[in-house]
Amino acid sequence: MITAKRLMHVLCASWLFSSSQYSQANEGALSLTNNIKGVLSTEVDVPLNVAVGDYIEGQIVISNGEVNLGLHEIEQTEKNKMRLLLESVASGDQFRFVANEATQSLRLISLVPEDGEIEYSLSITKQIPVVDQHPPIRTYLSPTIKTLVSKIQKNNQ
Repeated sequence: MITAKRLMHVLCASWLFSSSQYSQANEGALSLTNNIKGVLSTEVDVPLNVAVGDYIEGQIVISNGEVNLGLHEIEQTEKNKMRLLLESVASGDQFRFVANEATQSLRLISLVPEDGEIEYSLSITKQIPVVDQHPPIRTYLSPTIKTLVSKIQKNNQ
């Protein structure tokens, strides 16, 4: 009885320790509830806390200089690549992307390193999980096409 109780205490303590480490690891990641502010001179990666398939909209604001904003991805072949989201941002802009299994972080690259340090602020303004994404209802201007589409849909059911 005492051994089982001790084992339960050890398991609970290890679970609490590991979950606290996990939450601390994600504290610095960009998410819907966590804005990231920082300074870069040449390049910086900002970790993301998003799920595969999430539709993401965000905003970047920079103080001075000019940056490119890309999506850093690591393929299964462990090959690094960057998907360019914004090019030559001088003050601020909005970005959009759908996260995939290779999505790792947002990468900011200074285009003019001689400008010194650039202050930046990144935020996610909208994050829509896959289950909440619904395509818009199609409307057809042509009555003929509308009739054909309804016939096709009836035949497929």
